[in-house]
Amino acid sequence: HIFLHGIGESGVDNEKQLTLGGAHFLADSIRENYPAFVVFPQCPSSHYWFDKEIMETLSGMIGTLMAGYSIDKEKISIGGFSMGAYGTFAMVAANPGFFESAIAISGDGDHYSAASMAKTRWRIFAGKKDEVVPSTKSEKIAKALTNAGAFGVPHPVQRS
Repeated sequence: HIFLHGIGESGVDNEKQLTLGGAHFLADSIRENYPAFVVFPQCPSSHYWFDKEIMETLSGMIGTLMAGYSIDKEKISIGGFSMGAYGTFAMVAANPGFFESAIAISGDGDHYSAASMAKTRWRIFAGKKDEVVPSTKSEKIAKALTNAGAFGVPHPVQRS
């Protein structure tokens, strides 16, 4: 699984991106019960996850990991929150059918690319009280994905 952080964790220290969820995967019980490769890359402060250059770097990183480890290419997932959710939508749109599943928390994507993102299994979350990324953005892309056939259930957005 590739996890893309929000803008607040950007930088080059290779540590800030681990502050929100990274420690969870260090627990022996998690690693034993859920064997997986979980990667927390860090986006430089001068870029965004959805920048072409960064997306190419992410694709290269995934390719390198697949070549060096026994990763099941049928089970690659991606997810992120805020800027990372925007990057998640962009990566799935740029790589139709590559990601088995995706999770987007408080983000948005290109509604016109919904058909190319429909092969991926989605979970989309949004908070009605989010003052940074309005939940209407997640609702709009979820509707576009639904119309493109991405969901088998009528209410893909979970709001808190």
